Amino acid sequence: MHIPFVKLHAHQNDFILVENSSIPDGFSTDQIIHLCHPKRGVGADGVLLVKQNSDADFSMQIFNSDGNEADMCGNALFCIMRWIQEKKQHVVDVTIHSKYQDHRCSMLESRFLISLQASKVKIISNSIRLFSESITAYQINTGVDHLVIFVNDLNIKGLMKEASRIRHLKIFSPTGVNVNFVKLFSSSKMEIRTFEKGCEYETNACGTGALACAAVTRELKKVVDPITVVFLSKEKVQISQSENAGDEFTVCGNAYISFVGSIEIKSMEKVG
Repeated sequence: MHIPFVKLHAHQNDFILVENSSIPDGFSTDQIIHLCHPKRGVGADGVLLVKQNSDADFSMQIFNSDGNEADMCGNALFCIMRWIQEKKQHVVDVTIHSKYQDHRCSMLESRFLISLQASKVKIISNSIRLFSESITAYQINTGVDHLVIFVNDLNIKGLMKEASRIRHLKIFSPTGVNVNFVKLFSSSKMEIRTFEKGCEYETNACGTGALACAAVTRELKKVVDPITVVFLSKEKVQISQSENAGDEFTVCGNAYISFVGSIEIKSMEKVG
């Protein structure tokens, strides 16, 4: 059985998109791992299962490269918007349902706008060490849990090794946390690096991570809207708080189709 797919990326965070109708029973964990494997499969940070439904225009399931389902992903929304635009040509506004909530998404000239929500910021002091020094970090949920840490240098040797250790700290168990490092450049611009759980490596970009960093920095009154967030990939998004919605933000970004293809499902054997 051959499964058609579309390979896309948003800010170089890449996904394999499959329509739910092509595989109504879904993928197994091993099949997700195989699909995402850069040598044995297609290669990606995650897999998106997309379908049309009556409650929203579209709904999505997101699976990380470790085979486990994720609650949310901002860059996945950008990729689905690109896919919808290519498929339906003149779509301007749609609602996409993730695991727990609906997201308003629209076109703005050649870019996309997506709505994401952020929880209240939790300050964590004296419980986390970075290179053996106690630091203050900020925990926030933007669809998934994120930790935000401010640094002066994003190129410090061993930063991602520290991120992996922090991601597994007992205080964040059992689900763990994504770890973001932020460097401020001005009152409206920052650069970030993100270690993502479920992938268990640093990704080129993270949409919910960008919002986490922007929302925390905004809460600390260090920035003003619109906030430009630059990823490891050097691509960027712009973030603003939505009007009359205290916990809702609008993220402006883009996504591109890399290629389309099909893969034989029976060839997906267990990896590792």
